[in-house]
Amino acid sequence: MSCRLSDLITEHALGADGVRQDERIPSFHEKRVGYLGLMLLLDESASVLTLVTHQLSRDLQDESPFVNSLALATLANIASADMARDLHRHVERHLASGPPLTRKKAALTCIRLFKSAPELIDDFIPRVVGLLTDRTHATIMTGTTLMWHMARMKPAVIPRFSKAVPHLAKLLRKLVVSTNVPNHHRAGLRPLPAGAGLLSLLRAWLGRDNSVASEQA
Repeated sequence: MSCRLSDLITEHALGADGVRQDERIPSFHEKRVGYLGLMLLLDESASVLTLVTHQLSRDLQDESPFVNSLALATLANIASADMARDLHRHVERHLASGPPLTRKKAALTCIRLFKSAPELIDDFIPRVVGLLTDRTHATIMTGTTLMWHMARMKPAVIPRFSKAVPHLAKLLRKLVVSTNVPNHHRAGLRPLPAGAGLLSLLRAWLGRDNSVASEQA
């Protein structure tokens, strides 16, 4: 921990130029420190973000899911509207396929992209609904969180999400009654964060003023 802290202090002293050198280095450790430095030093208003976009694009296309995750986390913290428009296709690809590690990070990155560039929301609706077919609870949780934010930011998409209500209700029932998820049991109890997210989504948005959706749920 002290080593990581020392690295970050050094990056802070070097400034953004020194950080950009580190995030271009192939070594995963140095790349990680470089990206941490970017998140520490920069925000969406920084004029040097255009110099970072190309490297983020390369790392989002890297074969390593760990490098992909670093780039996604960085984008989720510093993405400007221009970066969101330039890189959203790479994020969409990770949302559609890949290991749960990158799918859930891509879902959370989308929240930042949509806040920066709301016009992107419509393009992602099919991909977001597809997250709910994943087998891992973490991906389902991030999928429902993303849907909740999309509905809040752009209520016009709610009717398109309402078509997924029967599947959401079926998924919620499966989460409640399933006995095949021992890793999610504690002291004989089933913690249901994914189920809680589904309930919140159904209550707050998809079932509101929609008698058909309420009946289906």
